[in-house]
Amino acid sequence: MIRFASPAWLALFALQAENDADLPDGVHIRIQSSPLLGLPIAPWLVWQVPVSTRTVAAPRDPKRLKTPLPIEPPEAEQDTTRYVAVEAVPPSGGRTTIALLDPDTGELISRRSRRATIVGGPVTRRVRLGGNVAGTRLKIYAIYLKSSERIREEKPIATLPLPISGDCGWYYGGITQQDGLKRVARGAPRRYTALDQPDGQLESLGPEDEVARIDAQRAEVDAALEAVIRAPADAPWNVTLAVPDQGSSPPQSADVPQLDSVLMPICDPGFARYLGFADNIGKVIRRDMARPMIGLVAAGVFAVDPKRVISEIEFGPFKLVTRLEDRLPPLDADEQAMVDRVLGLTGASDVANELRDKGFEIRCFTAAAGAVPPPDPLPAPGVSLAKASWIAAPSGISTSFRQGFALSTTPFAPLLAMARDDGKGFKPRTRCIKTKTVRRHVVLLRGEDSAGNQIASDAPISAGAKNRYRFCSGDLFGRFGKPSDIDVPDPDRPAPPPPVLRAMPLRAALDDQAPGKLSPGSLDVRVPVPDDSSVGIGGRPIATLELAFADETLKLAATPGTTITQVFALPALPPQKSDAWSLTAKFLDDNGTPSLQTTQTVHITDGRRPRPTPAGPGIIWTSRPGPSPDVELRLSWPAEPGQAYRAWIADQRGLELAVAPTRAAIALDGYTKQQQGHLNGRADRFRLITDTPITADSDGRARLATTLPRTLQTVGFLRIVPETARDTETNPNACGLVQADFDACGLVPVAVPSDNRPPIPRLTLAMNSAGTPELTVEAVGFDLDAIEAAEPGLFAQPPTAANPPHYRLRRASGAVNDPIYARMVGGIRPLSLDRSSTPRFAATFADTSGLLPFVRYTWWAEVRLPAERRLPRGATMLPPPGAITAENAAQAEDAPAAFSLLSAPVTVVNAPPGAPAALDAASITATIIAAGGGFALQIIIADVPVAHPQAVGPYRVRLWAEQDGAAPVLLVDGMPTVNPTFQWTGAVASNGATNVYVAVVDPLGRDSATTVKEVVA
Repeated sequence: MIRFASPAWLALFALQAENDADLPDGVHIRIQSSPLLGLPIAPWLVWQVPVSTRTVAAPRDPKRLKTPLPIEPPEAEQDTTRYVAVEAVPPSGGRTTIALLDPDTGELISRRSRRATIVGGPVTRRVRLGGNVAGTRLKIYAIYLKSSERIREEKPIATLPLPISGDCGWYYGGITQQDGLKRVARGAPRRYTALDQPDGQLESLGPEDEVARIDAQRAEVDAALEAVIRAPADAPWNVTLAVPDQGSSPPQSADVPQLDSVLMPICDPGFARYLGFADNIGKVIRRDMARPMIGLVAAGVFAVDPKRVISEIEFGPFKLVTRLEDRLPPLDADEQAMVDRVLGLTGASDVANELRDKGFEIRCFTAAAGAVPPPDPLPAPGVSLAKASWIAAPSGISTSFRQGFALSTTPFAPLLAMARDDGKGFKPRTRCIKTKTVRRHVVLLRGEDSAGNQIASDAPISAGAKNRYRFCSGDLFGRFGKPSDIDVPDPDRPAPPPPVLRAMPLRAALDDQAPGKLSPGSLDVRVPVPDDSSVGIGGRPIATLELAFADETLKLAATPGTTITQVFALPALPPQKSDAWSLTAKFLDDNGTPSLQTTQTVHITDGRRPRPTPAGPGIIWTSRPGPSPDVELRLSWPAEPGQAYRAWIADQRGLELAVAPTRAAIALDGYTKQQQGHLNGRADRFRLITDTPITADSDGRARLATTLPRTLQTVGFLRIVPETARDTETNPNACGLVQADFDACGLVPVAVPSDNRPPIPRLTLAMNSAGTPELTVEAVGFDLDAIEAAEPGLFAQPPTAANPPHYRLRRASGAVNDPIYARMVGGIRPLSLDRSSTPRFAATFADTSGLLPFVRYTWWAEVRLPAERRLPRGATMLPPPGAITAENAAQAEDAPAAFSLLSAPVTVVNAPPGAPAALDAASITATIIAAGGGFALQIIIADVPVAHPQAVGPYRVRLWAEQDGAAPVLLVDGMPTVNPTFQWTGAVASNGATNVYVAVVDPLGRDSATTVKEVVA
């Protein structure tokens, strides 16, 4: 069973012309295949087949008759029946029209209003009636697959080969080009079309005129056909031709697919006939099968690559790939039988087998059609203006533009006739062809944008002229319909480009101490005016500049290609205050069209410099050096509201200050020279240490917290410079920051306190006559010359007020004599100069703090040099009001020197001079008692001495007993006393006469005299 292809793959159109104004009499066929198939590998074959009819009663409701009516085969016949035409049969005397509609969109495909109101096409499924519809019946013309089976036995009535003769690698059965032109002559139009005579006065043409038109254009098509059919190195759809781009620099070329150069011209009905995709086959029609309608079936065979990629769509990292096999219906036995039938009739079996061996698949597609009368001329296309764009002129203002048009035509109307009337009548807008007979014009195809909308465009169009365009749609057979006219006005001219502002503040020379508001100067504004070639494509000449600044607006005449200069006075500002104003500008062209407004904010700060920050002459000390490589410095000063400050630092060497005996003298020297102006012009010696400006805290004071290296030995000079931020400007003398006079800002001497330790002192101990320890501290190794240079008063006779060196003593008691447990005794005391022998600083301290008996005491000594003065001795200068001060008051005092390491220790035990006194016999109680069958001696002593816990040892008791006149026996030899009541109990031999002897031993081991106590039995 023969299977008809979907119209998307192959469609057959047929018209039976008789006395038609455009087409010669005969049956005209047009074959339209999918571009995905390319060109067939053998001639098209056309058979004539029977057509069956069936009558369908139309709806009785007249309203329904004028709505789209579905024309569908019964469900059981949908796979075996193809409706090819529908006829409206009105009642006797009535006139009816019928229109064929697109079944999906409802758009008009064709319409017939004359006698034999029949319409047909590849998709005959929806119609709409008009006119006298009451009582109208619908006659449906159908080709059944069963009746088409005869084509397997019968020969075709027409063969349509390509115009290429000889052996070809991709085709068999071609004809000569002259035979192709004969086919053009058979279907040649009888008159001009709207392509050539858009004014509607269509003159007659002869077949030779159409042949001449095709002959004049076919050279490129013949060359492309040779490239893709004769002996292609690759599949026809991969054959390209490098076409140079004449306007590119450096020279470039584009690869043009040669198959497109063959398929695109087929849209031209003349080239379709030349290439074998259309013909007038009226002379071969079998009249015995022409009733009720001429039915036709066309078939062609193609070599396809099922794996060929026909579409790639990217979704982010993913790609959707569509191959030809995804769209093609599967090859079944019925189709294969048709392939063999066509190859056998055309003799192309060898070519097909060679292509199969190369991996291609041979497919056959079949389509059916009924030869219907030519439909009414196509309706006028819907036309509206789309995007217009001006065309750049070689120089000056654009005088022409390109106009786009949005179109709405019927689905099978690919041709478009476009003409323009600029006051001298309509003239075609396609290229004129000089043929051997008459002048003709190239066929124009309607375009499509990326969204599938029908479009057309034309250029150049002269501006200022009255332009009217006329469009006509043309069908597949070259019949053009009614015209549609539209006026094309000049598109809007683009606005001028926005101005480019070049604003430069010019600073006035102001007195820094002048009070109140003053104008900081002026604003120099320069605006280049673009020349006519720089206003943008389509722009008009610029005529006016509107310029506004600080409530002042000016309208200035603008000459293209020049620069406008305007100076504005800057508004007055208080000292060091900032403000901002908008500078705006826009151009107006000679038609008054404004450009976009350019706005520039101008930030201005009053240029009067802030008051310098004062400072005192004395050194401000950093924190004492510690384990960290840096020391901290914290300063503060009264700040002006909204004022900013930056800190700079230089050292003694950088400022070239003379070496002095003390750092205080260097600090005073730097301060004095700054006050006298001797350090002016040395700003390059200073280093910025605050990247971010310092501003006032909530209490109105500004604070600097920074670090310096602890190894700094010289005097650093800090300079706090007030400043006010403002924008950078082009004037190098008035840009960056408004700073106070750098040289007038005070110098703050800063230094790191010395952590140099003096040598370890010598400490000696002696007990005076009162038994009080006297400790003598001797500072050995002091640099007396340096001390005398810093504190000469210490060496005067008598000594005058000065900062003396100092010492301190640390004391520990008990068995553990480690200095970590020692406490300072006597506070920090001065050392005095001892001239008794070799001059030295020494002092003696009597420790009268009540030493405990028998406790070991240890002393250590530390000494330090005199405190380092922040001002030289005798200097009484006070810092001025508002001066920079230290955050910690101790930083603004003389810096105490570091103490030396601990001396060697000295030790003493505070002991009475003699042995302990004998015990009072009255304090001793001795008793003999019975115990366990024997006797025990019990001794209790009240008020025995007890040593301090830290003493070098305890008091101990020795006991003897004498019984019955025998020699005394030692009972206890050195029992420690732990509390004032001593008690001992021990066994004795009898309860006879007994005497007890008691002695006390002190912590140093000295015995008291023995005390005798008689025991009571």
